[in-house]
Amino acid sequence: MTHPDNLVPEQALSRLVFQVSPFTGISYFHALLKALSGLLEADIAIVAEIIAEGTQARTVSVLMDGEKAENFEFELNGSPFSACNMGRLTIYPKDVVAFFPNDYLLIDLSVEGFAAIPLINSQNQRIGFLAVLFRTAILNQPCIEPAFGAIAERVATELDQKREFDKLREIESYFIGIADLTKDVILVITLRGEIRFASFAASALLGPNPDELTGHHFCDFLTEDTRLLGKQEFEKFIASGETQFNIDLKVDHPINHTHAVRLSVVKTNAGNEVTGCVGIIEICKEQEV
Repeated sequence: MTHPDNLVPEQALSRLVFQVSPFTGISYFHALLKALSGLLEADIAIVAEIIAEGTQARTVSVLMDGEKAENFEFELNGSPFSACNMGRLTIYPKDVVAFFPNDYLLIDLSVEGFAAIPLINSQNQRIGFLAVLFRTAILNQPCIEPAFGAIAERVATELDQKREFDKLREIESYFIGIADLTKDVILVITLRGEIRFASFAASALLGPNPDELTGHHFCDFLTEDTRLLGKQEFEKFIASGETQFNIDLKVDHPINHTHAVRLSVVKTNAGNEVTGCVGIIEICKEQEV
């Protein structure tokens, strides 16, 4: 029940922060919304990210009547979210539909009271919203601001990290798609020479499927007479200031015959730190043995 003086006790806020502190990512959002909706007696709670160049939003977590619900997208124009200014809590204690009569999401969900705050990242950009919705007029309005104030910064940080991770996953999917279209073998290799990723073409040239190659040193698949050379030259390359090198080697397919190949490798970086290598293995057809 709501605190008698309509203010959130410090103990309740501390408990809210403590309950969700072990979680990260989507699990954090789910745990947070459950705790927040319970504290504020909200019927619906959401975390949403802004998409489509700022004209729409997509929920990343939804709690409806105490249960997880399916994510959905909604228009920002003509919705109470459009009234959320940078860093400011927006509250419509009752009759929110009267202010936004064309917001059919509010109508479909029978929303009467609405409260939301924009989520701001470290670049001072509005990236999403934290919101609670009520099917009756909000009776505990003074509780909302301190509750949101206690968690909004952490929610924004988690959402920003999710967005960056999603970007990386998208770029990774592009890379894998391109890698699987080429007949050459594309490898991602650690600084120790271990294979982290191999393209689809690897099985035709080396034998094992790409998943089976993961964790092996790339030299394991060279012929015995070029294995030591490949290992030594790779180690020299890693220790050097060079960013790229090429070497002619031979690989031995367990069923098919030996192929002369050229391995071309470039170093990958995160900031000023070398993180590994990306390489291409091409068959030297004129040298096929």
